[in-house]
Amino acid sequence: MLSLPLTKNNIMGIAPLKSEKGFVLVSVLWVIALISLISLSISSSVQNNAKITRNYLNSVQAEHIANAGAQIAIYKLLNRRRNENTGFHKQIVTYHGSQIEMEIIDEAGKIDLNSASTTLLEKLFISSGASRERSLALIDTLLDWRDKDSTARPNGAEHTSYSSNHTASIKNSKLEYKEELAHILGISSKLYQKLSPHITVLSNKRGVDPSNSSRKTLEILVSDATNLEEISLTNNNQSNFREIQSKLMKLGISRRLMGSPTRSAYTITVAAKTASEVVFERQILSRLDRTSYALHSWAAN
Repeated sequence: MLSLPLTKNNIMGIAPLKSEKGFVLVSVLWVIALISLISLSISSSVQNNAKITRNYLNSVQAEHIANAGAQIAIYKLLNRRRNENTGFHKQIVTYHGSQIEMEIIDEAGKIDLNSASTTLLEKLFISSGASRERSLALIDTLLDWRDKDSTARPNGAEHTSYSSNHTASIKNSKLEYKEELAHILGISSKLYQKLSPHITVLSNKRGVDPSNSSRKTLEILVSDATNLEEISLTNNNQSNFREIQSKLMKLGISRRLMGSPTRSAYTITVAAKTASEVVFERQILSRLDRTSYALHSWAAN
């Protein structure tokens, strides 16, 4: 006759509870679910990191292609024919499967803060919305910033006019960068943003070259902008410069407000677009001679 081991369940006359097996099963299922959630989280994190890395690599690729485009533009300038005006509007080239859009503009198409005539500077400030009285005051302040003496003009400003909390003290020398204009007394950030597209410090011209000027800059010279409709700005070459100059003179614009190309100072804007549709834009300001070049600024737009 068989005998069962004496256990609590046997003594009570009941079999082992099925609920214990159910508890173990539920615990195992919870552990599996937890592991699955952790795995999904890790997988999602890996995918996000891979996406971030891919975007970063595409961005770096676009930047280096834009840099290559800038070098191509400089090469074109260094290899131009003597007396050739190489400025052009939006030329597109292909480089290793990517698209590069280049624009080379002679700085003579802008108003030089160091050498422009007072008449041209007055037109510049008035075009920004300033009254004639305020424009003349801003001109005096600019001239005081540029000259070497410490005597203020009637509406200008020298050392004593710049308060201790002003961002800059007066320089008493020519502007090296156009951004210095924002530090001159009376030039607000908003006003500078309006003027910035039309100014330079590199042309060394009293006037502007109309064949390299944007339409907005030419509107500064012309009181009635509708008269510009007949003037083509598409072919930047010496013959077109003479043609545009002649047409502007017929509109009453003095030849003294116009200048010739520098052929030595250029704004180069390059936009690179990769096969993955990533875009990077580089803008440089460069001085060149026949055999070499120097970068005045190098920035990402």
